[in-house]
Amino acid sequence: MINIENADKYFNAKNNKIFALKNISLQIDASKIVGIIGYSGAGKSTLLRLMNGLEKADAGQVEVLGQSIQHASENELKALRKQISMIFQHFNLLKTITVFDNIAFPLRLDGSLSKKQLQQRVEDLAHQVGLSEHLHKYPKQLSGGQKQRVGIARALANSPKILLCDEATSALDPITTHEILNLLLQINRDLGITIVLITHEIDVIRRICDDVVVLEKGQIAEQGPVDQVLLHPVHDISRSLILENTDIDEAILLPNSQILRVTAIGELAQRPVYETLALKHQVNYQILHSKVERTKTSLYSQSILSIQGLNTANYLQQLEQLGAHIEIIQGAAPRITEAA
Repeated sequence: MINIENADKYFNAKNNKIFALKNISLQIDASKIVGIIGYSGAGKSTLLRLMNGLEKADAGQVEVLGQSIQHASENELKALRKQISMIFQHFNLLKTITVFDNIAFPLRLDGSLSKKQLQQRVEDLAHQVGLSEHLHKYPKQLSGGQKQRVGIARALANSPKILLCDEATSALDPITTHEILNLLLQINRDLGITIVLITHEIDVIRRICDDVVVLEKGQIAEQGPVDQVLLHPVHDISRSLILENTDIDEAILLPNSQILRVTAIGELAQRPVYETLALKHQVNYQILHSKVERTKTSLYSQSILSIQGLNTANYLQQLEQLGAHIEIIQGAAPRITEAA
């Protein structure tokens, strides 16, 4: 679907090469939702522009839907872009025309539908995104979430195979963000469209993405299935985006205790066994912080524990055997005893 191999992209500034992307390699399979995350200036938008041919790589290969971007003619790029649609952060609606006409805009440019067919297509799209009652309104009469729904309907108008989302929820409040993410997830499930989204919010990745690509300073720091990266983020930039702050009030800690971060996916996240194992191994424990959140396919938990006792190593070993990832934040790694 999308295959990028060793791609570089640079811009010239006063005869100097400024690299926006360096040695990028990734593969995005059909019908997947892939999130590209990183802080401002990481190269996220430039990477998206390589995928739709608005920018061409200066080295390496970019292939989309079997078409090499570097070697494509203008006509081939034009045909390719009909199969790739964009959703924008600030909606990019035409303010002087109605919702109906905004959705119809790409259909009219294409010119392949009759007036009756166009009418039906726009009404079907409006129904799909929950805008049937707003077709004759103007953008200024809509909320931010409704404007983004118009943008999504317009992006779907020509039945694309790939949907590129450029910070599509960053201008929205949390409740509306949740609604738009659910809409994108439903579109992916119903239509099988491949979705690539860029964001600086890990919650967006966690909620709907299958895979994640972490960018830092134009390079891929880490990539993989979302659940895997959430469970055990390796690179410093991934850890800063994913892991909770560990500021701990020392006054509430058990004396001579260890501080742990425990992450879990699936059954262990849904039914944690910290207390059961603590009783089994005669370990004292405190939960200093814990949260459980849903990923696209499972549950994910992140907990900060304080533990104390002679058999803490056995306690931790059994947690790991159950699938938890454990990081010791404070205190020496304990030794396993025969008391397990």
